Parts: sequence; structure tokens; C-alpha cells
Amino acid sequence: MIETCKTVLARGKDLPPVDAITIQVASAILEEAKREFPQDKVLAAVVLNPVFTWTAILSAMETVSRSLPLPPPAVATGSFRRR
Repeated sequence: MIETCKTVLARGKDLPPVDAITIQVASAILEEAKREFPQDKVLAAVVLNPVFTWTAILSAMETVSRSLPLPPPAVATGSFRRR
């Protein structure tokens, strides 16, 4: 979703309107993230309604992305040895 928004915004001034599928998907992603991370006050403040612009969707999706926990660091198992 982030890359789609960036691609559209890179077009410049003549932006197409945000299509219904993009609105539905962005809204679903945002709502799921809010349910998953109810303690995140920044995420809770993100609202897409009633204005659906490419920049608003990009901003919301980037906020969701930053709210996701980092994956655990990889642990070396020693299975890769130099020969």
C-alpha cells in the first residue's frame, strides 16, 4: 500500500482519485492495527474518514508500519562455518 501511494504521488499534479478498493484496504489495515495495538496513542489518533487522499493514506500506512514491533533479532546457530 505504501509503495502504491508513493507511485501515484510521484505522478505529480494530475493525481487520480483514490479508488474504492484502496480505501477499503487502507481502512481495514488501519482498523486491524488499532485493534492489535490499542495502547498506541499515535496510531489511535490516525483517522482516514472523511477525506481519502493519496497523501492521507500514505501517512496512515506509514504510521501503521512504524507501530509494528520489530522482529526478534536473528540468533547465530553456528551452522554457517567457514571452510
